[in-house]
Amino acid sequence: DSQGREYAKAMIENSDNDSTTSLINDYLGGTDGLQDTFNQFQMTNTHAQSAWGMTTTPPSDQIKLLNNIFFSSNKLTESEQNYIQSLMKNVESDQQWGISAGSSDYALKNGWLDQDDSDKWIVNSIGYVSGKDHNDYTIAVYSDDNSSMNSGEELIEKLARSTKKIMDKN
Repeated sequence: DSQGREYAKAMIENSDNDSTTSLINDYLGGTDGLQDTFNQFQMTNTHAQSAWGMTTTPPSDQIKLLNNIFFSSNKLTESEQNYIQSLMKNVESDQQWGISAGSSDYALKNGWLDQDDSDKWIVNSIGYVSGKDHNDYTIAVYSDDNSSMNSGEELIEKLARSTKKIMDKN
């Protein structure tokens, strides 16, 4: 419905944590519903936590989700795929970093967390990149123990540029 779309838009485009919490609680059924969603996408190594930001998930499970969004899916309709893609292609300008490095046609979602007890940052970037000669791909890059958010962004962007270079050669 329109409220759910509003939450989804704020969650993806603006990284709005309150909207994410509302979407999970009001539309997915809380932690159990979130885990059920992961299970439906066969994200077998992803484990929902009551504090959703502490959910554990490997990049390989994020690729499963991204492939359902950007390629074929038996879980999402074409309309749902297009909607999610449009949100990921329209993130706020200050969040257009990460896997987008070196690319002009991409869709992404970034995440970051300052680990309060260690002055280290977790910085992640996932999404889709349109490659040369229709060699499009999904990518998920996770980094940990960064001295700052900026250093995590720089590391991910270095990896993203290298990946793009390799993918465009194939």
